[in-house]
Amino acid sequence: MDWWLATVVALAAALVGLGAWVIVDQFTGAERDATALIDDMYATVSAPAPTREGLAAVYTSDAVIYNSDGVAIAIGIDQIMAVIPDGTQIERVSPVVVDGDLATTLSTMRGVENPLVTTYLMRDGKIARQWGLELSGFTAATRG
Repeated sequence: MDWWLATVVALAAALVGLGAWVIVDQFTGAERDATALIDDMYATVSAPAPTREGLAAVYTSDAVIYNSDGVAIAIGIDQIMAVIPDGTQIERVSPVVVDGDLATTLSTMRGVENPLVTTYLMRDGKIARQWGLELSGFTAATRG
């Protein structure tokens, strides 16, 4: 066999394999799962009337939400419902970064001047822990 033909065939096979990997990686994996879950949670809490059923679909029954001081402000679905302010509108503005069971993203929320960095601990396909941090000092003037 001609070495040139062998090289072309090998490169073509590698390209096909790489293409299949990229397609599979784009539609599966931890980042995709975490992104979908976080986006579902944002849609749930941003609904005109968030429901207990909607929250139970994205949070574990013993989920805990912590404020920026590390203090638990809500434990369980009922307390999470109670801490969602009326008119909440939250939007993810960056990709989700995943490391093991942890996922982190940047978001904006109506009524909050600065962006929020939120880290989630995932368990069984749901959010088990959530830590939020407002990036104080990151004003509209520094964003644009």
